[in-house]
Amino acid sequence: MATASDILKRIDKKEPGALFGYEDLKLDKSEFTAAAKALQRLKNKGIIKSLSRGRFYKPVKSVFGELKPSEEEILKRILYKKGKRIGYITGMGLYNQMGFTTQVSMIYRIAFFDRKISTTLSTARIKPARSYIPVTEDNFRSLQILDVIKDFNKILDMNKKGGLILLRDYIKKTDKTQLIEYSKKYPPRVRAFLGAILENIGYDKKELSILKNAINPLSSFNYGYKIETLLPLKNWNIK
Repeated sequence: MATASDILKRIDKKEPGALFGYEDLKLDKSEFTAAAKALQRLKNKGIIKSLSRGRFYKPVKSVFGELKPSEEEILKRILYKKGKRIGYITGMGLYNQMGFTTQVSMIYRIAFFDRKISTTLSTARIKPARSYIPVTEDNFRSLQILDVIKDFNKILDMNKKGGLILLRDYIKKTDKTQLIEYSKKYPPRVRAFLGAILENIGYDKKELSILKNAINPLSSFNYGYKIETLLPLKNWNIK
């Protein structure tokens, strides 16, 4: 069992500005009480600071005073758990990164399948969003594209025709089978819009029939605009 001094040595090896939690100290559950006491002593001395519950860091010393961990470090810790991706950036932050809008949001929306995390960065706030599928390193980009489709009408300052052309380019480079499969968990309008784009780029008709069968033929979807380059809107009941 690790002693309090052992725990202090492990913490001392952490780089200033790097976030760490109990799991990073490689502790057994039986050692959490000793670790909590050691962490509290370090907090009382100002050697470490608490960013959120169970998340600590050694502040970086600078001529401007003590600095918190970088936004990149904080996001990395939020998006991953034990080295595995559990979330992804969505919302306006994502749509800006992907080139759909020049709007910059002061809020990062992070999508998780089964958890919620809210915190504050130096320049923005982090709020949770919903992921329809458990998030992994292999599928998060497909989920981001489906989020773009879901929110296409809500993306501020986006030229609809230009946005569609950009979206088609992203879809061309993405696993189509994965997009179709995951879209079944999204609202029906997402499947309809995805189907129209896939048909427009000449995707396999047999595969498209799978997507079409996942949409109620009596449903219709009003996107509020018509885009000349997206020809098969009526085939997917899009107005």
